[in-house]
Amino acid sequence: MAKQQSPPFPIDFINLHDEEPDLIASFAITGTAGAESITLMRTPKFEVFEAASERGLRVYRDHNADPTSIVSRIALDERVISIDGSNSAYQLDVSSVEDAELRALIPILTKMNFDASFDLVL
Repeated sequence: MAKQQSPPFPIDFINLHDEEPDLIASFAITGTAGAESITLMRTPKFEVFEAASERGLRVYRDHNADPTSIVSRIALDERVISIDGSNSAYQLDVSSVEDAELRALIPILTKMNFDASFDLVL
C-alpha cells in the first residue's frame, strides 16, 4: 500500500494520556464535523505479545484507522508536527495549540520512544 501524505491539518488541541497501560497523544482536527483526530498510541506492556514487526508507536486518523501504520519519524519544526508512518504521513499545524500543551507533549513522545524505535526530532 502506498504511503498517503496528508495536507496540513489544523489542530485545535492535544489530549494526552499517560496511565497504565497506554501512552496516547490525540490531536483534535479543527473544523471537522463531530470529533475527528489523529492519534499516536503505544502500549509497551503488551508489545511483548506481538511480532517484532508489529511493535512500536502506531498512528491513525479516526476515519481511516489502520493500526498497522507504525511510526518511523516524528519531527517538531516551529508550529508543525510531521509524523511519518509505515502506511501514512501527516502534517499537523499546531499554531493554534497553547504552548503549555506542546510542552506537555514532549515528555510523552520521549516516553513513547523508550526503545528508540522511531526518529524523534525536537
